[in-house]
Amino acid sequence: LLLDRWEQAKEGLGQVVLVSGEAGIGKSRLIEALTERLAKEPYTLRRFRCSAYHQNSALHPVLEYLEGWLGFTREDSAEEKLGKLEAALANVDFPLAESVPPLAGLLSVPLADRVPAPFVLPEVQLERTRELLVALLLDTAEDQPVFLVVEDLHWADPSTLALLGLLMEQVPTANVMALLSFRPEFTPP
Repeated sequence: LLLDRWEQAKEGLGQVVLVSGEAGIGKSRLIEALTERLAKEPYTLRRFRCSAYHQNSALHPVLEYLEGWLGFTREDSAEEKLGKLEAALANVDFPLAESVPPLAGLLSVPLADRVPAPFVLPEVQLERTRELLVALLLDTAEDQPVFLVVEDLHWADPSTLALLGLLMEQVPTANVMALLSFRPEFTPP
C-alpha cells in the first residue's frame, strides 16, 4: 500500500498516509523499511520527529529540521548562522529580503544590520512565515518527489499542527507523500 501511494505521489497525485498504532508496534520500523526501499530512487526526504519533551515548544520539530538542513552547529556564531541561512535561501532561489527576516526570527538568529527586518503586524508576519515554511518544505517537489515523514504526531505542539495543516492542503497537487505516525489516542485535526 505504501509503495503504491509512493508511485501515485511521484505522478503528481500527492498522498497523505496516516499510520496509527500503539507504542512499540512497529510504526517507526515500517517507515524505515519504506525509506530503505526508496533508497535507490531520487527523492528529497524531510523528516520531523515530535517529542514529549518539546510538545510545549512552538514548531520544535520544524526548527530542528531547519537547523539540520542549514548545517547549524553549537559552535556557529550568529554571523555564521546568518550566512548559512542566506546561502541556503539563495540556493533555493527564495528572495532574501522577504525570507531571511522571518526565518532568522524563528531560528533566533540576530539579523545585525545586513538584512533590515521590515515592520509588519505580528499576524501578517506569522502568516508570511507559515507560507514561507510550506514553500520551503515543498520546494524540490517539482524537481523530484518529496517524502515527508512526521513521527509521533501525538506529541506535536499546536503551531506544528497548524503548519502541517497548511502543508497537507498543498500535498494533493504536488509530488509529495506525507507519512504521519501517531498513537491511537490522538485524533489528527
